[in-house]
Amino acid sequence: MKNVNKTAWLSAVIVPSLAFGLLGCAQLNKNLADINQVLAASGGQPSGYAMAVQPEAGQSKPTKVVIPNDKRVSNAIDEALPTIKKVLAIHQCLKDSDGMRSLNIYAVTGVDMRDGHGYSDITPISRMKYHDKNKCVSVQALDQWTMPALNALNFRVVFFGDDSGEVSNFEYYFKKTDDGSWKIEHAEVR
Repeated sequence: MKNVNKTAWLSAVIVPSLAFGLLGCAQLNKNLADINQVLAASGGQPSGYAMAVQPEAGQSKPTKVVIPNDKRVSNAIDEALPTIKKVLAIHQCLKDSDGMRSLNIYAVTGVDMRDGHGYSDITPISRMKYHDKNKCVSVQALDQWTMPALNALNFRVVFFGDDSGEVSNFEYYFKKTDDGSWKIEHAEVR
């Protein structure tokens, strides 16, 4: 599937699902499972960095998204979701910290995602001891959403090594920019 078609498909399925709020949570989880399959089948990962190969379509578990009751946070999630999906699709396959620079296109201006904020292992794969480093990890859950400011969105992502059963948690910090888009400010190990 071409990146343009994939993006259009993802936007057409996920954004409307989120617009219906909590009533559509079951459907949202199904849609996110479909996204995992699309991402697994795509070869659209950036080149030039050590990246793992996407897992087979049936290999990863569906992603669980815990949507908060706070309407302000839910609206921010809706707005930020396209960028969040792109960031997670890359981050789940990075083998080492050098590849973090491939996230800079989605980062707040002036931020270098290679800066590990004190951590040397800043990819989910590098945090796992037994997981096959040549395979991507799956995104198991997105939860603990908070908005410390009107233009800031923080949340936890649980990554899962399908082959080893290992779990790696990261907290993501996104910021809404002047043009209305949401960009990643940094990610850190939890």
